[in-house]
Amino acid sequence: PTYFVTNIIIPFFIIVASSFSVYSVPPQNTGDRLGVSVTILLTFTAFQSIVDASLPQTSVMLLIDWYLLCAYITQALVIFGSCFVSFSAFDDDEVYYVDAVFLSVLGGFWVFFTLFYVSLKYQTMRNCYQAVCCCLKSINFNDWERRSTEEIGEWIKSGQEAVTYTHIKRE
Repeated sequence: PTYFVTNIIIPFFIIVASSFSVYSVPPQNTGDRLGVSVTILLTFTAFQSIVDASLPQTSVMLLIDWYLLCAYITQALVIFGSCFVSFSAFDDDEVYYVDAVFLSVLGGFWVFFTLFYVSLKYQTMRNCYQAVCCCLKSINFNDWERRSTEEIGEWIKSGQEAVTYTHIKRE
């Protein structure tokens, strides 16, 4: 839905994309690089806690949960790449080359994954993914009725557990 794209996907995309700014800091300034990375990670986590209030509490991984997990992994890899380059034994030319490789690979992955995620909104793209990739057969993008029934069932179940817990706690 448009709500998720405008209020969750675009802000998360911008936050993670801004984490690539760490590669603009010279590799020799490890403290500055880690300072930028930790600040962006804290921003990311704070925004995640705000977003959690608008998402249903379920035990299954929703599509939005996969996107957020990928965002965290990308952020962690940016921090790892920054540390790796800063503490490596490369000479100056090699350090900038390795830095550029990390930036290109991680940045390209993040843009590609976000475009893939947003494209799931369109039936034509889901049909294409279903036909092209055999590993996606188990996901079954086109069975939205089954998926929505399962997710609604999970929401109802988690709501009943919360009511039961509250009732037991009051007694």
